[in-house]
Amino acid sequence: MPDFPLVSVVILNYNGLKYLDGILKACLDSVLKSNYSNLEVIFVDNGSTDGSAEFVARHYPKVRIVKNRCNLGFSEGFNRGIKASRGKYIALLSNDMTVDSNWLNPIISFMEENPKVGLAGFKRIILGTKDIIDGIGGNLYLCGR
Repeated sequence: MPDFPLVSVVILNYNGLKYLDGILKACLDSVLKSNYSNLEVIFVDNGSTDGSAEFVARHYPKVRIVKNRCNLGFSEGFNRGIKASRGKYIALLSNDMTVDSNWLNPIISFMEENPKVGLAGFKRIILGTKDIIDGIGGNLYLCGR
């Protein structure tokens, strides 16, 4: 792929500090180890009271933090991260997801080659397994649900 458009990876968090020794740390580490050459990582803290945003600021200086004053819920929390993003493409992750180092390259290549495609999803594997599928993509309805 000759051009690497900016991808904004938005990670939503609510009181995830208790997970920083485990899955939240694995999530951040896996995203930062991506071999895609042009990405920004936005950590949306959804009104946490456990200091998780401060921990991320201290230990992950490459990650931009959006702090919401209260828990705005799943959709509005992600919307705040999307509003702060600058990327041509946006990848949404929950704080309990990890990614393969090559996760973005094939899908961004596909999106660039198929400009009429506006949305793509990833295969999700159940945490702690290597081959049990949790889901593929998602559902999008005309009503917006």
